[in-house]
Amino acid sequence: MPSRLIRVLALNLAAVALLAQASKENFYTQAERLVIHLERSLPTGGYTPVGTGFFVRNEQNEIFVVTARHVASLGVDLRARVPALLIATGKTDVVELKLPSSKWVYHDENAPDAQTMPVDVAVMKIGGVQDRQITAFRYCDKNCPKDEYNQLADDPLPPDQIIIFGFPVDLGFTLKEQRPMTRVGVVSLTSDDQFISIDQPDGSHKLLPKGAYLVDARMFPGNSGGPVIVSNPLSKLRLGGLVSATNRNLDYGIVTPVSQITETLERAKDAKAHMEAWFLLNQAAAK
Repeated sequence: MPSRLIRVLALNLAAVALLAQASKENFYTQAERLVIHLERSLPTGGYTPVGTGFFVRNEQNEIFVVTARHVASLGVDLRARVPALLIATGKTDVVELKLPSSKWVYHDENAPDAQTMPVDVAVMKIGGVQDRQITAFRYCDKNCPKDEYNQLADDPLPPDQIIIFGFPVDLGFTLKEQRPMTRVGVVSLTSDDQFISIDQPDGSHKLLPKGAYLVDARMFPGNSGGPVIVSNPLSKLRLGGLVSATNRNLDYGIVTPVSQITETLERAKDAKAHMEAWFLLNQAAAK
């Protein structure tokens, strides 16, 4: 175990749904504890970013990490450094989340046919820590707690307004702090049929599964797996999907719909939770 990890934290992390109930904190402060920067270790030492993930909490208050399948299926263990609210003091410190490659649950094990890519969703059920809070989307299709609502509901349609959170690389400059960056846009195109193809390294093309849709919002590598939030002014905030790919020439992005995220969560709910997920950093950052 690296020297900067000093002890495994206790289990049962508290999770607060993102604006599903009244909060004194602003939207972005909550998002900092919701959206996580996924990294993998390098053979030469250190870490490199691979994508974005986020937290979901279900009716049983079980906590899940969600990201894109193409990020999770790299065959390597990942980590994230997560700002968590220390309940006793109301301050934030950073804990490290370990995500072993063997613990991911996918929407389907394989693509339905040779011409179609697998659904781009991966979910990991995790334990938590007792004295800190993160933020999570609330998934409660049947019985939401009082004053909360299901934030993983219907798939969005054009021209729903969206906010995208993530950790884009290729910025051209360095950021000292790991905080999620935002983009705004609209859902631009959906279809009841498969209509998006992806270029493969060998020059061939494969279709994305039915349900994937286009958004008019500029994204970069590193945004993959990040949440797409529907933010219409006359409706409550809800999750609309996750980022799967981008066309940087046209500034359009491809999103896997929230319905396929909930289907994957249903597959993962009976999985054994990863109970050794959280570690306290040797030098916790407080603010």
